[in-house]
Amino acid sequence: MTTPSKPASLIACHATAFFSLGQIQMAALLMPLWGLSLGASAGLIGLMIGLRSLLPTCFAIHAGSLMDMVGARAVLIWVAVMQLVVAVIFPFLTSIWLAIALQLIAGFAQSIAWVGAQAQIGQVARGDATAAGRFSFCANIGAFAAPLAVGIAWDTGGHWAGFSLMAAWALGLLVAALKAPVVIPRGQGLTSTRLLIPRTSDYVEALRLLAYPLVAVVVVATFVRIAVVGIQGSFYPVYLEGAGISATLIGILIGAGSLAAGAGSLSAGGVVRRFGEGRVLVAAVASTVVAIAITPLLPNYATLMMFAILMGAGIGLSLVGVMTVMSNAVGPEMQGRGVGLRSTTNNLSWMVVPVLMGAMVELVGLENAFYWAGIALAVLVLCMLYMLRRRPRKAVPDAAADRR
Repeated sequence: MTTPSKPASLIACHATAFFSLGQIQMAALLMPLWGLSLGASAGLIGLMIGLRSLLPTCFAIHAGSLMDMVGARAVLIWVAVMQLVVAVIFPFLTSIWLAIALQLIAGFAQSIAWVGAQAQIGQVARGDATAAGRFSFCANIGAFAAPLAVGIAWDTGGHWAGFSLMAAWALGLLVAALKAPVVIPRGQGLTSTRLLIPRTSDYVEALRLLAYPLVAVVVVATFVRIAVVGIQGSFYPVYLEGAGISATLIGILIGAGSLAAGAGSLSAGGVVRRFGEGRVLVAAVASTVVAIAITPLLPNYATLMMFAILMGAGIGLSLVGVMTVMSNAVGPEMQGRGVGLRSTTNNLSWMVVPVLMGAMVELVGLENAFYWAGIALAVLVLCMLYMLRRRPRKAVPDAAADRR
């Protein structure tokens, strides 16, 4: 069953972009601050932030396959309800361990909602570049507005106001999902509960792509750029609050980075055409690493703002880079598996990096942890550069060609 791409349908899709990515950015500021208010150590805060990605890491590939079978709208509705419920429960918890347990569910719902929003615009717009551009714009506006709004809420009403806003945001996502059209690409729907069970073959086919150099480059680039975002969403607010910066001003920094990411995405087409997708990808990822690693060296709010914008622009450019390189690296019959693999890498980085960062903070202190994280990520950027220089022109043969 399909519904044609109408203006009302696209508006609903753009609204899901606004609320889904905004919820992730909202949680990136709210959860570390809440961990501090509960008296959690740096290690426990890192664990709480990192575990949000455990379930998405395990089930992102299956979730994408499920959306192809039952439609993104159905999945979006369920994860929006999950977001609303956990946002209501969070402020009543007084134990960091209960918060960590609930964060597993919250992280799954937030991550799959963003995946669902992207799948939905693909199902509705069917390759319409204008619709995709507006979708990206709305997502970045949401990512700008959410941390700013929750920062103000936290400063004025504490965790009760912050989580109330998170619940309202989840309600907005639910309304947008309910207004979205029903689009089931394979015309199948939920014909059996067996569709809800992950299949080993989906994972095997996706992991086989790692044997191809360009796909490996994309996976490394994805890990690094999300590692930067993960640090920004965990110990970046912790460091800045320790430096005497209010939650509102921290929210403005994160929001400004999101606006810069939108600008970077819009300018990416011309930049890629001029310099090449590989060079743009390496340069963009490298800029994000530099911007986050030197945070403790920045002397004032103006320089923090400048490098937050640089980091955001790099994140926006690198997103276009990984999408372009992956698209050119695999055949048309393998695009879905490539996206699933990239999404899994996103969540793996989200899960691992904050935990490792928390351990480093315990060992070497918060300031030195930024430097050591920068060095480790810079090594991965050098690996990307090496693999790009040795790459073949076409990484993965078409699935149809393989069968021949």
